[in-house]
Amino acid sequence: MSTPPPPLPLVEDLIREVLLRLPPDDPACLPRASLACKAWRRILTDARFLRRYCEHHRAPPMLGFLRNTDGRGDFSYTHVARFVPTSSFRPAVATCRGLYAIAARHGRVLLHTDPYAGPPSLVVWDPVTDEQCAVPPLPEAAQSQVCFNAVVLCAAAGCDHLDCHGGPFAVAYVGLPDQERSTFACLYSSEAGEWGEPAMLEEAAATSVKSPGVLVGNAVYFTCIHQVTPRIVEYDMGRGELSVIDLPSTHRCQPGAVLTVTEDGKLGFAGLHRLSLYLWSREAGPDGAVAWTQRRVIQLDKMLLHFHLGSVPVWHVPSLIGFADGTGVVFVKTETGRVFSVELESGRYQKISFPRFYNGDPGQEPIIIPYMSFYTPDRGKGRSLHCPEEA
Repeated sequence: MSTPPPPLPLVEDLIREVLLRLPPDDPACLPRASLACKAWRRILTDARFLRRYCEHHRAPPMLGFLRNTDGRGDFSYTHVARFVPTSSFRPAVATCRGLYAIAARHGRVLLHTDPYAGPPSLVVWDPVTDEQCAVPPLPEAAQSQVCFNAVVLCAAAGCDHLDCHGGPFAVAYVGLPDQERSTFACLYSSEAGEWGEPAMLEEAAATSVKSPGVLVGNAVYFTCIHQVTPRIVEYDMGRGELSVIDLPSTHRCQPGAVLTVTEDGKLGFAGLHRLSLYLWSREAGPDGAVAWTQRRVIQLDKMLLHFHLGSVPVWHVPSLIGFADGTGVVFVKTETGRVFSVELESGRYQKISFPRFYNGDPGQEPIIIPYMSFYTPDRGKGRSLHCPEEA
């Protein structure tokens, strides 16, 4: 018998096309593939290929989420920010003691120190590269805050935010100083290394780190309590101005809501009423006036029945506990601690394998902060599950 000829070698361009289609929501794929041979590793560590990989998949995947606890499970009462993976990615350090996660955006996480351990300060952390950067102290006018909120964002000029790691960043801060009836906002630039000029609103808008903000264009938005009524505070970073926006009328007295960003880049709002999820967006009318427009209603009772959770009384309303910017997904927690993701545009939902939530304070719902980023072998300091050989 004649020996069959050896298989033809794969053309490198074809290999690139195959590797380009490895799923980004399973970060272990790229490091595992890079271990196959030197040629594959050369491709998978090439900056141009990795740039093309991000552009091909467009939206960074959700690698995990940040969850804050009071450390009771570890016999302490120090605030603890934990990275809970929802993929094969594992950061080099998954637990940040004495820190509380506020926001995650553009590959970075914003944390603040335990206010009970001293004056609070801000820290920016990149779970992929494991780089941390301490933000300088806030201006004197913001040193004693009754309540505050903040976001972190990429500040690189012209960046499309597909693979933000290591570049300049900014922190937008909104707070209500102690013994004051005016709201304070300011912007930190890592390039300048200092806080900019403050913006003031001569009204009290009390924000909370338990309600993550959203970024729309050049403005950040947080839910707040303004004159005893739930509203939204807007901080326009370009103009350095603060203003207050009313919520949709049907949700001004309804608990359980999150701010969102619509697919066309507008400010959105997701609110619960009984077992229905109402979706709104800020739209400009024919006369140019901007107002809330109801986009759709998603019935959650079908979702609960689909997963055999039984009949749910209307007073046992599920809770909205997070929004994944860039994917248009909100996270819903049921009374039993199960968590579901709901796609806002399609209404599709699925059960998520999150750990059960501890409800230490029945008046405070746990908030999760999704972490979105590509994980590539060229810069990752974390590790991928099932890939122990990775450095």
